[in-house]
Amino acid sequence: MNYPNHLLPCPDNKKIVWSEDLLPLYLIRHTPGKDIYLKDTDQIDPAIINNIPAKQFGDLSTNLLGESKIEDIYINVTNEDFSKPWDEGESVNIPLFNNDFCMKKERGYFFWKIQEIASCSIETEMAKDDQKFNLSLKLSHTPLKCNFWHFSIIAFVNDTDVDSLKISDNQKKKLWRTVRVKLSNIIVGKISDFSVLPKIHYVKS
Repeated sequence: MNYPNHLLPCPDNKKIVWSEDLLPLYLIRHTPGKDIYLKDTDQIDPAIINNIPAKQFGDLSTNLLGESKIEDIYINVTNEDFSKPWDEGESVNIPLFNNDFCMKKERGYFFWKIQEIASCSIETEMAKDDQKFNLSLKLSHTPLKCNFWHFSIIAFVNDTDVDSLKISDNQKKKLWRTVRVKLSNIIVGKISDFSVLPKIHYVKS
């Protein structure tokens, strides 16, 4: 099996900066199994989010859907060298099946609409410390050597990401848990169609 070329960064690619063209697009994230709904309902099981450790919500891994396809979530990269950040202009090797990646067909997936993430505004208060925090969520293009379309969802207080705040680790975890709840409320289980980001945003002119 060949690794999909559309996932690999090219030297003529450039990092994607924030643009309103991203708003109608979707992010996709894989789950360990295909059962993402509560039994006999069309309601997404909150466990698929609640089981993600709170700290991961400081920099939550997703893929931008478009050039990256839904079926790409079955690819499991096993060689850590390919999961390292990609630097603009860098040429990359092609991962080899069974050496560098395998397939996990048992995975499921869900989506977030970027517009919903960008419009998130969360006010929370630490009861013990009587501190108020206004949280927002931002997207950062964080391409990997194996995946140009890798994006991170990062929680911010004003212009500072939560992980960089001068507060205790317990306070950070509380803020990340608040983000987890918010994101669980805007999950999308199915989409009928999706758009593609124009090439001007990721190909050098």
